Amino acid sequence: MSDLDSTWNNADQLFSLSLRRPVFVMDCLFILAYLIEPLDTFVLRLDELLGEAILTTALGFLLVLLYLKACGRNLRDISFHRRFLTRFLLIAGISFVTLYVAAYAAQLILLRSSGEAASLAGQRSTR
Repeated sequence: MSDLDSTWNNADQLFSLSLRRPVFVMDCLFILAYLIEPLDTFVLRLDELLGEAILTTALGFLLVLLYLKACGRNLRDISFHRRFLTRFLLIAGISFVTLYVAAYAAQLILLRSSGEAASLAGQRSTR
């Protein structure tokens, strides 16, 4: 058996496993992401540079890409087409900005209601 046949067989087996037990595969990817996160949080300190939400999202997407590659599949197999790229990025961007604005607004409201001087970055508190 050649190396190419062996690689195809492994990819086919992995894909077959993901079809038979999708929750198990998802849990394995989640555990892998959970184990990698402390590495880039405490060792590489990328969360300070990029922000934890961006980093976690990028790590999750990278794991999906690696899994697709290991299965011998591509992004079209999960309905990620180039013609919809603008729509995907727009939805992701709007969702991300909305969540960040809501999180910062909630934090600002909680800080102000507790009596602490809180303001947006770059603004001086007038209290």
